[in-house]
Amino acid sequence: MDALIALLISRLSNLSVLHLEPSVAKESRILGEMLISTLCVGPQPSDNNLPTFSRLRNVIFLPSLPGWSWRGWMMPGNTKDMLAFLYPPNLEHLHVRLDNPLSFSWPAAAAPPCNNLTSMKLSGIREGPLGQLLRATKRLQVLDWEWWYDPHADHDRDEDGEAQRINTPLVALDQIAADLGRVRSQSPVERTTMGFSDIEIQGPLDGLRSFDRLAHLEVPLVLLIEFTRHGQDRLDTCFPVGLESVTINDDG
Repeated sequence: MDALIALLISRLSNLSVLHLEPSVAKESRILGEMLISTLCVGPQPSDNNLPTFSRLRNVIFLPSLPGWSWRGWMMPGNTKDMLAFLYPPNLEHLHVRLDNPLSFSWPAAAAPPCNNLTSMKLSGIREGPLGQLLRATKRLQVLDWEWWYDPHADHDRDEDGEAQRINTPLVALDQIAADLGRVRSQSPVERTTMGFSDIEIQGPLDGLRSFDRLAHLEVPLVLLIEFTRHGQDRLDTCFPVGLESVTINDDG
């Protein structure tokens, strides 16, 4: 199916909207190679018929994440495949599900310009790699970030027993504040959603106070429980004064 999708998209030179759900887009390797070839490496002599995707403005691509299922190993890491979607010159909205690599790098020699990207939803990626990605999105106005921790991914290692991706129950709030701080000056709405209850919170929430344009915040109940457990019971000292709404969920 991956090869069929890549072939189809490579023939759509006027494509403006791309929406692929997990039921169709289970893998992304071949599609990613095609996008990297035409958008990141530059067209090769044999790639004369590949489109430049200059009209592509809206992308929603939610492939299956790496890991194990009842059918066995699902797929390798997809980070570079997903990052290639940031390179179309007129992209305005991007919603992708991507991996958590131990070492973050762009699929091209330089980061994408992202001159028109104003709205982005990211699923899966954790703090740390998130900050490196956000360095390129200087005109971002809306960020919706959803991540999770898989407590059953101890087997996610190579033949030498080395971890293949970031998967930790430790939530570093100071790193999150630093990552989101890269877009706080231009983004009127930033939202983070966290799942799973078997996580450990580390660090203060004080960094949120400097987000003077943060309007809406959604946090899980477990975050507030851990927050008060460590004696930090003054939430008003952490939230920015301009915050308009706070949603507390119990999705974990």
